[in-house]
Amino acid sequence: MDISIVTSLLNEDDFIEGFLVDITRQSAFHACELIIVAPSLSQYERETIDVYREVNHNIILIEPDVDPGLYNCWNLGIEASSGKYVTNANVDDRKHPDSLLIHWHALEADPTVDLVYAYSLVTHEPNDTFERTEAREFFPCYEFKGLEGLLINNSPHNNPMWRRTLHDKYGMFDGSYKCAADAEMWLRAVQRGSRFKKIDQVLGLYYRNPKGVSSNPDTYHEMVAEVQQMRNIYA
Repeated sequence: MDISIVTSLLNEDDFIEGFLVDITRQSAFHACELIIVAPSLSQYERETIDVYREVNHNIILIEPDVDPGLYNCWNLGIEASSGKYVTNANVDDRKHPDSLLIHWHALEADPTVDLVYAYSLVTHEPNDTFERTEAREFFPCYEFKGLEGLLINNSPHNNPMWRRTLHDKYGMFDGSYKCAADAEMWLRAVQRGSRFKKIDQVLGLYYRNPKGVSSNPDTYHEMVAEVQQMRNIYA
């Protein structure tokens, strides 16, 4: 496979079917493997995934005995991956139908780039789609300006694709973080010489989930503190 899509899953009955519809309709899905890491599946989640696995033999399910946390779930998926490129896909977010294809081609076109990312719209509607969305707000997404730019804003956010070799060079996601391990991974890579590139298109639809790891108002201050701590290390 050319692309490994890594997804963590925990108590996502409300989103799992919409997510699978969205991912399997990707124009590049024939060149992908979808790796779902799920520590504890509900009956509905399992039944829904099984329906899609019967039709799509490129869907892989990994079930750890205990919940290792979000980013260690990603690490398990990456360790099991076979793709040249990796992307994460959040169960409550959605993608432009050609998102994976465009990211893939951008990496193929420039071997000096380790990661590409694109604009995302912000929606407040659960299970929104590109076809029906009325979202007009953009998630901040800046041109790549090295370490300094990433310290200001994690522009790859929910819409990156990167070379699998990035982990061979710089290690895996730091599972001690609850919400900032992706930003820390990108800072680590760029600090050591990696180059990123922005795709000048809207390819992601980010759901500002009130129960999400980074968007829950009850845990907002913890998230801000963790991000600030991570930024201080690299600043």
